[in-house]
Amino acid sequence: LLEPGPVEVLAMEEAPDWTLLGGTIDFFLTGGGVALPSPARWDAASWRIRYTTSDRGQPVEATALVSLPAGEAAFDSGLAWPVLVVEHGFTGISPACAASEDAGWPLLSAFFASRGYAVVAPDYAGLVGLGTLERTPPHGALVMEQTAIATWDAVRALRSLAEGALRPELPRGIEAGVLLWGASQGGHAVLSSARWQPWVAPEEEILGLVSTVPPIDMLAAVQDAMVELGGGTALALNALVGMHRWYGLPEDLRGMLTDEEPGFYASQIEALMADPETCGGAIDVVPESLEELFTPDFLGGLRGDDPQGGQPWRCFLEENSLATTSVPQLGAFPPALLVFGELDNAVRPRSMDAAV
Repeated sequence: LLEPGPVEVLAMEEAPDWTLLGGTIDFFLTGGGVALPSPARWDAASWRIRYTTSDRGQPVEATALVSLPAGEAAFDSGLAWPVLVVEHGFTGISPACAASEDAGWPLLSAFFASRGYAVVAPDYAGLVGLGTLERTPPHGALVMEQTAIATWDAVRALRSLAEGALRPELPRGIEAGVLLWGASQGGHAVLSSARWQPWVAPEEEILGLVSTVPPIDMLAAVQDAMVELGGGTALALNALVGMHRWYGLPEDLRGMLTDEEPGFYASQIEALMADPETCGGAIDVVPESLEELFTPDFLGGLRGDDPQGGQPWRCFLEENSLATTSVPQLGAFPPALLVFGELDNAVRPRSMDAAV
C-alpha cells in the first residue's frame, strides 16, 4: 500500500454564488428542463478550498468545491451528512478550466447538498479554482493515477474541515463511508478512484458509485474516434494531449499530429489547449478530416490490432482503462451503476461492452 501523506487545507473561501436557498436551486434546475424527483429539503452553502496532494510522487496542490446542507432546519435536524464525491465532466486541460469556476457543475454540488449530502467536488489536479499556479502540475486528462490520488486527498481535506473550520456548520459531523458520482470524464474519474482506493485510501469505504457515460475503455473510445471526424475526436485529442503532458512522452506531438499548413497542429495545439490565461484557447484552423489532423502512421497504428502499433499512445490508453490497467483490483468492486447514452457518438455503448 502507498502510505497516504498528510493533507493540509491551505486556503478556503466562501462561494457566495453557490450558497443558495433550496427553492432557488430547484428554480434554476427546473428552468433548465430538469425534472426533479422531489423538492429541496435544505439550503446549501459552498466553499472553494485549496489542499495538498501528490502527483507522480511529488508534493503538489489542488482545489475543490465543498457544499453542505445549510439553513436553520438543516442545523436543527440532528443529522450527520453522508459524504458524496462529485466528479465533473471534461472542461479542458488548462489551469483556467476549473469546474468550481464553471456555471453548471457547482450548481450540481449545491443540488446534492440541498438533498442532504456533504459534497466535495474536486477540480482535478492541474485545474485551479483557488490560488495561483504555484505547485500546480499539468492536468493529465483521464489519467487514473493523478485523478484518484487527488480525489481521495480531497475527501481527506473535507474530513479535516469537518473537524476544524467547518465544524460549526456540522453539529453532528459527517458520516463514515463515501459515495461517488461522476459524468463523462467524471464517470471515468469515479471508476479510477474506486480502483485506486484500496491502494491510496485504505481507511475509506466506498458505499456505492454512479458512473455516467464513462470512457471505461479508452483504447476503444479513441479507436472509434479514428473512424470519422466528430464528437469522439475532441475526446480523443484532449485525452492524448493531456496524457502527453502527464507522462512527458514522447518528446513532442509530431508522431501523432500533422505539422504543416494550414494547421501546424503538432507545434501549436498543446500550447493553445493548456494556455493558463484561458480555458480552451481557440484553434485558428479547424481540421476538416482526420487525415488533416493526425499523421498516417498514428492513424494506421492505432486503428489496427497490432499491440505494437500506435505506441506509446496505445500503452497510455490501455493503462488508463479499467479493464486493462496494471493496477490490480483488491477485494470486491463496490456496488456500481453505469449509465450510457444509446446515441452517444463520443462514448459508444457497444464499444464499452467488453470492458463493462
